Amino acid sequence: MAEQKESSVLFSLKELMNLEEDRIRQEEDTKRKTEEAAAAARAAEERRAREEEEARIRAQEDKRRAEEQRTREESARIEAIRQGEVEKARLDAENAARIEQLRHQQEHERQLAMVNQDSSKKRIVLIAGGLGVLLLAGLIGGAVAFSNAQKKQQELQAQLTDLTAKQEENNRKMADLNKQLGEATTPEQKAELERQIAEAQKKAADLFVHSGVVEEGTLEVGAALALDVDHVRRSAIRRNHSATHILHEALRQVLGDHVAQKGSLVAPDRLRFDFSHPKPMTAQEIERVEDIANEVVLQNTPVTTRLMAVDDAIASGARALFGEKYGDEVRVVAMGEGGGNTMGWSVELCGGTHVKRTGDIGLIAGLADSGVAAGVRRIEALSGTSARKLAHHWSDLAKAASAELKVPLEEMPGRLAQVLDERRRLERELSEAKKKLAMGGGARAQGADGVRVVGDVKLLARAVEGIDLKDLRSLADEGKKQVGSGVVAIVGVSEEGKAGVVVGVTADLTGRFSAVDLVRKGAEALGGKGGGGRPDMAQAGGPDGSKAEDALKAIEGALGGS
Repeated sequence: MAEQKESSVLFSLKELMNLEEDRIRQEEDTKRKTEEAAAAARAAEERRAREEEEARIRAQEDKRRAEEQRTREESARIEAIRQGEVEKARLDAENAARIEQLRHQQEHERQLAMVNQDSSKKRIVLIAGGLGVLLLAGLIGGAVAFSNAQKKQQELQAQLTDLTAKQEENNRKMADLNKQLGEATTPEQKAELERQIAEAQKKAADLFVHSGVVEEGTLEVGAALALDVDHVRRSAIRRNHSATHILHEALRQVLGDHVAQKGSLVAPDRLRFDFSHPKPMTAQEIERVEDIANEVVLQNTPVTTRLMAVDDAIASGARALFGEKYGDEVRVVAMGEGGGNTMGWSVELCGGTHVKRTGDIGLIAGLADSGVAAGVRRIEALSGTSARKLAHHWSDLAKAASAELKVPLEEMPGRLAQVLDERRRLERELSEAKKKLAMGGGARAQGADGVRVVGDVKLLARAVEGIDLKDLRSLADEGKKQVGSGVVAIVGVSEEGKAGVVVGVTADLTGRFSAVDLVRKGAEALGGKGGGGRPDMAQAGGPDGSKAEDALKAIEGALGGS
């Protein structure tokens, strides 16, 4: 019995030990699993940290590369701007030298033309005779020299105008530069900066980008800069901008309410305004617009600006550009007194810079009208100092012309009219003398009047120079009167070496000869084709004026073969 109890106790103890061992194993398994989970969590955390660090490093590398790319692009752009400035300076210097050379050459040609004109007038000789008044070869030579000098002067003027336009284009491409001064605010560096602003552009609704070249110091990202505006240039732009508003309203009053803005340019030295209008302005309309505009300038009233809701602004009578997009709030600019709007004489939606008073504009002058497109006109003008200098220039020109004509300013229009009448009279006399010399001078051996007989037909054949081709028909008519019955052939050679030929047949011979057939024979010899007209009068032309005598022989041959 005692042994059974002892055995039972030993069994129980063994079970307890087994249970304790199982518990210990379970605890060890739990601890191991916990440690493995913790190790896995630490590994995951370390992996995530490594990935974040690698991502940060990649982002820094991308940022560094982007900064390097921006630096390269900025350097390239700066170099391009500098090269552009150097190129502009070079072109300006070349254009200035060429313009000065052309001006000297033009003055020389003008003086030569005046000398030739005076000499040609002095060589006029009137010869009384059966043919009337003849001007001798000296007159013709002087007149031709004067004509050549005038043509050369016009060519020089065209070259001068072209070079001046190119220089203005170069000036427009390289805008006047403003200076921007500031101080770097980064902890690493405090440096004074001087920066040239080449342009300012609106990239988005409220984003304005100023681009330029750092000429001194170092510019860091995040640096604060203070803008120093070129006030002389800005003031000139203000005057021209406000003058544009005034001209817009003046154009509407003179031309009508159909006038609407189609474009504009406001520069420091001038203004340009494109507007809808179907025809060129008359001199009286331009003068009236200029008078109205300067009357508003002389009012010297304040120029007011106010912010308004766009619907309220338009309802108040403010003018808006058709097709322009406006925000909910707009800026309304008003100036001048009078008119139907209580806000001002001119009221427009505008966000630009303007003068404080209309009197600040000073003067609006130099209005010029030109066409831009179908139904669109362009008016250009000057204001302020530019307008005053233009007025002085006009005054100097008038005084110089008065001194040249040797009359007071108030008598100059009448004197100019006399000079022009005299010139037209001399030109008519010269033209008549050339015609008479062509028909009566240098008579051939066949007859004192230059008429010869081919078969049984009289032929008056002439090759002439210095006669306008449009005058050949009148020469042929004179020749027909001279021969009475016969054929007249006139070949005129121009200064360019081209030729025109006219054949006239008297009425009694049109049944035998056609002027059209004869003139075509002459045209073939001149290297031309065709010809047209009537049986009694026909005209043609050809490129080779050196074949004038051959053309006359061809016509003579056609008569002999009939």
